[in-house]
Amino acid sequence: MRNNHLLIALLFFLLMKCNPLQAACFWNRKVTVYIANYVTSDSTPVKVHCFSKDDDLGSRTLVNIGDNMKWEFCPNFIPTTKFFCYVSWGSKHKGFRAYDEIKSRSTLMAWVATDNGIYLSHQYPIANAQKVFDWE
Repeated sequence: MRNNHLLIALLFFLLMKCNPLQAACFWNRKVTVYIANYVTSDSTPVKVHCFSKDDDLGSRTLVNIGDNMKWEFCPNFIPTTKFFCYVSWGSKHKGFRAYDEIKSRSTLMAWVATDNGIYLSHQYPIANAQKVFDWE
C-alpha cells in the first residue's frame, strides 16, 4: 500500500514538473475571460489593463465594436486565482475583479463595456448579459 502512495506522489510530481499548465487543468477546468468593447455612442476606444498577482496581461486598446481582449488559464489547485481589470472609456473608468476562483462559478466570463456601464455574460458570443457596474 505504501508503494502505491509513493507511485502516485511520484507521478503527480512528474506531471507538475513536465507541464504545470496541463497539471493545473488536471484538477480544474480551463477558464476563459473576455473583455469586449460594445460602446456604440462614439468612436472613443475602450482601454483595458488586466493582471493577477503573478501575471500582468498588459494593456489593450479596443477600437471597434466587438473588439475584445481574451485570455485562458487553469485555476490554481488551491482556490486563490484572481484577475483584476481596469477598463476606461474617455473620462469614464472602472476597476473590478474579472475572475475570482472562490466566487466565480463559471468557466466563461465575458465582460462587456457599454455606454452605460460594464455587463457580464457567461456566454460568448455574448448573450443575456447583466449589468454589474456603472462607470465612475
